[in-house]
Amino acid sequence: MNSPSQEKTDLPEILRKTIALAEKWQNRANTLRTKDELKQQQMMRRLLNHPSDKTVVMHLVDQSFRSGNPRRAVDQFRYLLEHHGIPRFFPQVEQWLLKIFLRFGNILPQISHSQILRKIRADTRRTILPEEPEILKAHLNKRQVGGVQVNLNHLGEAVLGDGEALNRLKHYGESLRNPDIHTISIKISNIVAQLHPLGFENELDLICERLSELYRNASENPVLHRDGTRRAKFVNLDMESYHDLDLTMAAFMRTLDQAEFKNLQAGIVLQAYLPDSFLRQQELVKWAKKRVKNAGSPVKMRLVKGANLVMEAVEAGEEAGDAFVAAIEKALKECHGGQPDLDDIERTSTVVQELIEKSEKEKDNKAPPKG
Repeated sequence: MNSPSQEKTDLPEILRKTIALAEKWQNRANTLRTKDELKQQQMMRRLLNHPSDKTVVMHLVDQSFRSGNPRRAVDQFRYLLEHHGIPRFFPQVEQWLLKIFLRFGNILPQISHSQILRKIRADTRRTILPEEPEILKAHLNKRQVGGVQVNLNHLGEAVLGDGEALNRLKHYGESLRNPDIHTISIKISNIVAQLHPLGFENELDLICERLSELYRNASENPVLHRDGTRRAKFVNLDMESYHDLDLTMAAFMRTLDQAEFKNLQAGIVLQAYLPDSFLRQQELVKWAKKRVKNAGSPVKMRLVKGANLVMEAVEAGEEAGDAFVAAIEKALKECHGGQPDLDDIERTSTVVQELIEKSEKEKDNKAPPKG
């Protein structure tokens, strides 16, 4: 059996350099950790060791604060804790506080409710920023002085109607006109409502129109960088669920192909959990090379793990059953077991197609006879 050091030497040079650089960054980050950050990481480690706690926390956050009524919110919070138990990853002091809450929290729900919200906001303050202008401005200025560029991502789910989509588009535009904001991330489902791949061309035209408006705002509100140069603000196009993959890719390339955006730098995200992302990366690189060859600006592609696999597995289960989901997960693991190539992707696609056909046959066999 090869040792870790032997396995590293067997890797291609680019992977060895990547691993060495990642280790360097991680070691540096470890030395810069504060006591609060260390405590937070230890708590997250306990959470990973108790996966059931993750489910409890998701239920608590998702269900307990839908109502603006403190009594109703506290009642739901208490019900979930009684039903699932107090999560074990919390520090001992917080577990005792939750036990006290279970006993007395419903006596003064307004106070209990405000204390829970205060604690949640305190725990998420490192990644979720208040949008009040004074607080946001102070944070952005502090980061810019330290040489850190902030990518601002407005929280919010997919919009339900076109009025809401236009409001979100207006909000993005205001952010791009804000001199303290240099980079934003957007999603196509936030600027166009009710996306559906069956209406591909119609959806694409509308996405490109609204994306053009944002790119125009980015170009018209340049930023003075530390090196003394003025450059357009940066708009990063986030990737979402699988059915929006082709729409997002096509909108990104078609919009930037317009002459007015020839010199605009922009970014797009691909998700590693999707086998199709490897093919889309090849398509994107080919397009970007052609763009630069024609004297256009380069683009930025960011590869992320992706966070939609669980949701899409549930949706697939509703369509084709548990066997379909298990086989897709197996195919994905096999595909990403080594360095993906075209054969990996084609094998995965073949497996998925075979399972779709098998699932349809099983449905037909289970269907009651007519007549």
